[in-house]
Amino acid sequence: MVLPAGDDPHASARELEPVGSVAPGHSRRRSFHGSPMMKYQFVTLIATILLVGATVIGVNLTIVDGRFAQVDSRFAQVDSRFAQVDARFEQVDARFEQVDARFERVEGRLDRLEARVERMDRRIDEGFREMAAAIGRLEGLIQGFHGTARTSGEEARAT
Repeated sequence: MVLPAGDDPHASARELEPVGSVAPGHSRRRSFHGSPMMKYQFVTLIATILLVGATVIGVNLTIVDGRFAQVDSRFAQVDSRFAQVDARFEQVDARFEQVDARFERVEGRLDRLEARVERMDRRIDEGFREMAAAIGRLEGLIQGFHGTARTSGEEARAT
């Protein structure tokens, strides 16, 4: 007896045998190794699993690659920013060099001014000594002409 092919979607008319041909103690179903259709289903299942796995891996790699591209882009931005910061530091260093040169010029001017003040101070001291000497000579001349006379301040103290 042959069942129509529509009753079992996985069986063909050729695989089904009459009921009486099954040996006692054995089932009607054949083992995995005996059914070519089951082998194809298994191979199809494994192939499908492998394809799905490969697709998932491919999608994940694409996502990871996209993330790496984003990270590379971010690193490029950071490198660009570091280059800008380095350029700014170069400008600041150049400005500090200008300021240092200016301070050195100012320091030189202050040193020259200090030396000038010291020279003027010595000249003033020399001038006062010369004036004191000149006043002493004048007093000597006056005393030589008039003799020693008491001043009004000395007279007030004496009384």
